[in-house]
Amino acid sequence: MVQLNSLEQLDNGTCYSRVIKLAKNIRKKLDRIKKQKSVLVLSPPPKYPLPPLPKPSMLPIQHVKKKANGLKGFLTKTYRLGPILLTNQLVSKKNTCFYFGRLQNKPIEVLKLYITTTLMHDHLTSRFGFTFSCQRISRRQKTKDGKALSSIADSRIQSALLVWFSTVDLPPIQCASHLLCNGFKLYVVY
Repeated sequence: MVQLNSLEQLDNGTCYSRVIKLAKNIRKKLDRIKKQKSVLVLSPPPKYPLPPLPKPSMLPIQHVKKKANGLKGFLTKTYRLGPILLTNQLVSKKNTCFYFGRLQNKPIEVLKLYITTTLMHDHLTSRFGFTFSCQRISRRQKTKDGKALSSIADSRIQSALLVWFSTVDLPPIQCASHLLCNGFKLYVVY
């Protein structure tokens, strides 16, 4: 292999030497541009660790207790969950997950979910150890779930909710105004 300098000396003034000179000039210009770009790069030097990525904004989970709404609540089948007055009346018979409720005398819709480990075919169960269901859970399954899911962190529930809502045909979790939790029941308020 012949070096560039030797070609320039052999064929001085020929087409090859002009191409070689042009290639050297282009290489020098590219090196200068690379040096300038490296100054403009905003990434920290490798000595310093990168800051953690921001987590997607998610509503905090409020832990509430279900309270009877007195005699009126018994007659109208309503109960309180924190600031929300919830009924057992479904929004539609086709979708058995949504219930009517009131928040500061404004009508709202509440999505009632159960945290469970029953759906073994679900992708969340293998990833998080639990999943969400709109259907009621049997007493036997509730006792199994109580042992398995006794200490789930709220952040883990929030992460699983983000993944679960991306796979189901329901309004997005980002449209929710409140997230309430009562044991293994999760209420998403829209």
